[in-house]
Amino acid sequence: MAASHSKQPSAAPKSYQLPNLLSYAKPFGLRTNRHCRAASRASETWFLQGFPEPQPNAAGGQPSREEDVSIRRQLEVRGTKPGLLAALCYPVCDASQLRLVTDFLSLLMIENGTALRTPANGLVDPRCTDLCTRVSRLSAPSCFFPALHEFRAAQLQLESQLDTSQWDFETFIENRRKLSGLHMAFALIETVMGLTLRVDATDVDSDVARLTRDAADIVAWSLDILSFHVTHRSASSPNILQTLMQQRGISLAAATCAAGVLVKEKVDSFLQNEATVLSSFQTLSHPDDEENWESREDDTRTYVQGLRDWIAGAMHWAYENEMWFGGKGEAVREFGWVFLKD
Repeated sequence: MAASHSKQPSAAPKSYQLPNLLSYAKPFGLRTNRHCRAASRASETWFLQGFPEPQPNAAGGQPSREEDVSIRRQLEVRGTKPGLLAALCYPVCDASQLRLVTDFLSLLMIENGTALRTPANGLVDPRCTDLCTRVSRLSAPSCFFPALHEFRAAQLQLESQLDTSQWDFETFIENRRKLSGLHMAFALIETVMGLTLRVDATDVDSDVARLTRDAADIVAWSLDILSFHVTHRSASSPNILQTLMQQRGISLAAATCAAGVLVKEKVDSFLQNEATVLSSFQTLSHPDDEENWESREDDTRTYVQGLRDWIAGAMHWAYENEMWFGGKGEAVREFGWVFLKD
């Protein structure tokens, strides 16, 4: 695919206003899992294994280097709130299942997903090994492992491409999906719910796969928009706002507005594709094996609802994420103004 010539973006202001992304999420509803607190505590302990528990220093001295690292890890886990994200995106799974997805989201959302990547030194993070072992024991492992391979391959490709500014927008969209890790997250909908669809998000002929890609774009682009004021100088992967500024030569405010429009268009596409997928069970004639047909319909409806939960849950979680908005998420939710951090 030929790359388009990028333009120089206008200088970014110190503050800008976010689009009202939560209004786009209203059609999807918001639910939460009642096991959130217990799963969050257990997952935090699991994620921080190997880091010493900080001890009070009676002499009032500075913490050791190991304690300082541990303190920062604890603050990052608690500020990112992967347990809340899991509870909002997987609202009906049981306690053990929620713990599994909380562990996964901790590995994905903290430290830029480093623990899930292919290690340069060949030493796989033991937490990733443990997670994969637990996923493989479930009756419906779905497409989690192909999606993990896709995520790792995309990360390696990104590391080998020092200049991503030459990507055209279609290339950005495809790579952003892979780099987000959302195909793994959506595969876990099947895993924890015991579904048998085995959705391959890269299947261009599947309506359910098309719906999956819409959901991935909505979530990834929304989180790009909501986190850019913090991550713009240290982002490890391309961001939709940076891409639009480079390709269109527009300001941050204009890029934010354009990205909001793109998210809204994807929401509309999702709702249209959802209607197509669900109506197909009424319009198509049943095969001879009606029991399997009904089982597939039930699985499809459950999976689609899982995508809806992810869209609504991720958008609401973003405002509660202290790593992005600190304690000001409610004010940002109401007024939309954010300030670029140096």
